Amino acid sequence: MIEFMKNWVITISVCVFFIIAVEAILPSNNLKKYAKFVLGLILIITIINPVIKFINKDLNITSAINLEKYTEDKLYKNTYEEYKYKNIENTCENFEYNLEKECKNKLKEKYKDNNFKVDVKVKYQEDANSFKIVNMSIGVGKEKLVRKVEINTKKPSENKEKLESQLSNDMKNYINSEFKIPFNIISIYKI
Repeated sequence: MIEFMKNWVITISVCVFFIIAVEAILPSNNLKKYAKFVLGLILIITIINPVIKFINKDLNITSAINLEKYTEDKLYKNTYEEYKYKNIENTCENFEYNLEKECKNKLKEKYKDNNFKVDVKVKYQEDANSFKIVNMSIGVGKEKLVRKVEINTKKPSENKEKLESQLSNDMKNYINSEFKIPFNIISIYKI
């Protein structure tokens, strides 16, 4: 290191003496200002050149380039994976929200006297690269504040269960025909 610094100082000193000698020889005309500019560039290069050589000796350019490429690839891969995961998650949420809203609107059109709460669960299938509806739960309740009271001699619980069972099957058929959702993933409950 001391030898390197010694050679550097000697090189700069020789360059400065050379520049002074050239300036002393040049006549005083327009050529002198251009010569001073060129000599200044030579001095700057003389000063910077050993620094660049010293840095290049300690730093292997090919390994730096490979390290940079590796870092960029790794960073890109991590960013891509995060983006992909967030995109899938957002798509699932939007799909669930839109299907819930559309299903609720369709049921409201068909069964005007009822109030509905729809909950859909969607899962991304990576092997098929598609989204699958895993579960659809539909809560059904009467919209009216006052319930109709019927006095009947038949057993009320049997009639009510049959009616609810029939309404449930009708709703499942309607949803299946409108959205092509399988019966086995649709569940209907009272709210």
